[in-house]
Amino acid sequence: MMNDQETRYFELSMESLRAIGAWAADCAERALPIFETHDDSDGRPRAAIAGIREFAAGGRRSAHLRTLAMAAHAAAREIDDPAPAAAARAAGLAAASAYTHPLADVHQTKHIVGAAAYAALAHELAHIGAPGAADSEVRRAVESAPPQAREVLLHMPARSRGRGRIDALMYDVDSGIRGLSPGIGRDSALQLTIRTATHDDAEPLRRYAERLFTEDLPGIFRRPIPTLDEERAFISAHLASARSTLLLAEVEGTVVGLVDLIGGSLPDESHVGTFGLSVDRDWRARGVGGALLDALVDWAATAGVSRIQGYVWATNPRALALYERHGFEREGLLKRAIIRDGTPIDVWSIARLLDS
Repeated sequence: MMNDQETRYFELSMESLRAIGAWAADCAERALPIFETHDDSDGRPRAAIAGIREFAAGGRRSAHLRTLAMAAHAAAREIDDPAPAAAARAAGLAAASAYTHPLADVHQTKHIVGAAAYAALAHELAHIGAPGAADSEVRRAVESAPPQAREVLLHMPARSRGRGRIDALMYDVDSGIRGLSPGIGRDSALQLTIRTATHDDAEPLRRYAERLFTEDLPGIFRRPIPTLDEERAFISAHLASARSTLLLAEVEGTVVGLVDLIGGSLPDESHVGTFGLSVDRDWRARGVGGALLDALVDWAATAGVSRIQGYVWATNPRALALYERHGFEREGLLKRAIIRDGTPIDVWSIARLLDS
């Protein structure tokens, strides 16, 4: 019979560590020029990246690799400039990824997400005045993460956002990878389609709403299942204005998610749109929500909508993490905005401002 300590361990193959190491090396290497611009005579971070690449290609996990990781961290400590220091730490953490322990402990997640997070921080610090530099790097890292990174992270507790900037970036990478699709995505034979709704979608939307409203989810208001006429009116309301839209996510002809946006009706708020998003239960954490948000932002850029705003229940952290990964920011907390079954619930006001 296993004790609690033994049950915290899981199986972690050398093949998984090699795949994670190759990805971590890619993330760290993107930040390496930030370090070498500062000091091109110090080869320690570059050597750490070369070491993890050798391991990822089938080399031994030797003590020398650990020495290379420690040397890159030493290089970081010897620099006063935080941007190249973060780049050096990314290299050190990439090399250290080979020593991830198969232990269900949140501290082990740093071995996996640390290189990507510190690389993103290096870009942010090196490009002050260029908003979104870190977010762009985080998104690139998440989208390029191998399936082994997600598989290992799912054995470990999820990170919290923490208080510092690097904690927030590690949280973003961690939550982003956990939300990657094991089905829909680059390795899937299924095709996800995002398109604008038409009047012919009333019945598919009614069936979708029937599945959604019976779940009693946080963030979804309780309401009767809409009739076919009500769905037709819902579609018409969104198609009637050039500043409003209703986008559907479809897989093999079935609606699996939607995002809608209603534009401001007055001239002074014509640049504003308020959105709502939902995804079918069987398709959550499979990239559908992110694809809908990307499509919404693309549509807004052509429709003259420069502020996309919405509301997220504080009891729905997964949705909040999704929106923040896609550039939305928390603007304020609405206290006791909802009362469900006698329990008050706070709601976050969020928004994303598009470049003018």
